[in-house]
Amino acid sequence: MKKILHTLFHTPILLVLSIFLLGIPEVSHADACLETYIDLLRSDIKAKKADILHDALELNKKESEIFWAIYKDYEWEMEGLWEKRLAVKKKILENKLQPRTLKELEGKWFTIQESRIKLWRKYYQKYSKALPPAKAATWLLTEYELNLLMDVKTQCELPQVTK
Repeated sequence: MKKILHTLFHTPILLVLSIFLLGIPEVSHADACLETYIDLLRSDIKAKKADILHDALELNKKESEIFWAIYKDYEWEMEGLWEKRLAVKKKILENKLQPRTLKELEGKWFTIQESRIKLWRKYYQKYSKALPPAKAATWLLTEYELNLLMDVKTQCELPQVTK
């Protein structure tokens, strides 16, 4: 473990990834149980997400119809990225942070994060055309914060890596 940590913290390209990886939970039970638990965590935040967005955006009836029609497509695309991200986490856990695997996984992780930003940009542009610019900006900032919350909640509530 010391050798892995030494390699991670002394290789600049892996520094950011190592911060992410050290908090990765260990799979100590069947994948089906882990999947169920992750789904519960996500559904808890998703259930509150609509209310939070509704309150933050203060949409009138017409804006609300436009917003939620676009948001349905956004959620579908974001769900795909979430699944890819979980697949990378699982792969990391399966390989117990083996250095030979990190190079491959770091590329996938950064690609997913870049795709997430592209998706936010894409939907921000759609909202900017369909809604007042201030509401599009409010959506972007609120959505970003909610995604961070979901990331942290999932990370914190899953079992943590042990020796």
